[in-house]
Amino acid sequence: MNKVLFIAVTIVLVALFGTVIYYGMQALEPHTYIPPEEEINEITKSAPEATVILPVLPGLPTKKIPSDDAVTLNSFEPVKVLSTEEQVTYLATSTIREVNAQKLFFAPYDSNAFPYSKNDIFIIEKPSSLVRTSLWTINTATKTMVRVAGPSFGLMARWSKNGRYVFTMSTDTAGALSLSFIDMKLKTTTPLRIATLPSKCFIMDASPIMYCGVPQGAPEGAVLPDDYLKGKFISRDRIVKIDFKTPKVTELWNGESESLDIQNPAVIGTELFFVNKTDDSVWKLAL
Repeated sequence: MNKVLFIAVTIVLVALFGTVIYYGMQALEPHTYIPPEEEINEITKSAPEATVILPVLPGLPTKKIPSDDAVTLNSFEPVKVLSTEEQVTYLATSTIREVNAQKLFFAPYDSNAFPYSKNDIFIIEKPSSLVRTSLWTINTATKTMVRVAGPSFGLMARWSKNGRYVFTMSTDTAGALSLSFIDMKLKTTTPLRIATLPSKCFIMDASPIMYCGVPQGAPEGAVLPDDYLKGKFISRDRIVKIDFKTPKVTELWNGESESLDIQNPAVIGTELFFVNKTDDSVWKLAL
C-alpha cells in the first residue's frame, strides 16, 4: 500500500514540475510588442475593404450605379468646382458668389442675381420706399461691377433678355414716381411719363419696344411699391405698346371688359402672354 502511494505522489510531483518548467521557458522567450496604433493598422491590412452604401434621400431621384449598389471608400470622385453659370443659378440669393474657390464679389443680403449673357449678371436689391437700393451689372470674366441705376427709394427694374434695354422705376421722398428707359449700348436714358411698375412690362430684344400693363389708378395714400407688393390693393390694368424709337404709345386693350392685374408679360410669336395676379390665371392678347 505504501509503495503504491509513493508511486502516485511521485507521478503528481513530476507532472507539476514539468508544467512549471514549460511555462517558465515560455516566459523567457522574446516577444514583439505592437502599440495600439500599429496593432490597428495590422488588423486593417488583413481586413476586407470597407464599403459605404449611398443613402436614398426622400424626394430626390436616385442614380443607379452600373456595377454594384455599394461604393468603395476609394471610389469617390473629387469635389466638383461649379462653373460660374452653375453657381449663379444655385447661389442666386447668396451673399457671396465664388468662382473656382476665389471670392468674386459681395452682394447685399436682400438681393437677386439674373444672368443675361455668358459673363454678365444683373444684381438688384429688394425694393422698398424706405430704403435706397441699386441695380448693378457684373462681368464675371473681368470681375468688374457697374451701377446701372440708384441708389434710389423703391427701385424696381425690368430688362430685355439680352440685357441691352433696362426699364427702371423709383420714388422720391414725397412718393412721386420716376420712370426711365435705359439703352445700355448707346448709354442713353429716356424719361417715361406713363405710371406703371416694371413687373408689368416686357421689353423686346431687337428694338426699343416695351409692352406694359398700366394701372388705371391707385388708392389715395398708397405707398409704392410697398403697398402693391404686399397685396394691399389690386391694380386694374390696360395694355399699351411703347415704341421709344418713334416715339409712340399705342393702347392695345382698354381694360374695360376684364379686371386684370397684369404680371410678368412675355411676347411669344405674335401674342402677348401674362399672368393675372389676383388668381394666377394665364391670359394672352393677339398683337
